[in-house]
Amino acid sequence: MADLFQKCHHDLLEEVKRRNVYPYFHTLESRQAPVVEMEGSRRIMLGSNNYLGFTEDPIVIEAGLSPHPSLHAVLPLLWLHCNN
Repeated sequence: MADLFQKCHHDLLEEVKRRNVYPYFHTLESRQAPVVEMEGSRRIMLGSNNYLGFTEDPIVIEAGLSPHPSLHAVLPLLWLHCNN
């Protein structure tokens, strides 16, 4: 009987990684923003999880740098910030 997970293994995946044409997991050299630095070039970020646009927000950055960030403390501030 064939291994259940054998069909998940593809030689093609290893081949594209070896040729450095694997399109995923490229390291950003800057903070996540609409335009990022990647592989020494500025690029428009088309594939990120920044769908609310909060990665550049000073309130979110400050909360993330806090030793004890609290989502409950940040959300009301974001709501006020976005609705003014």
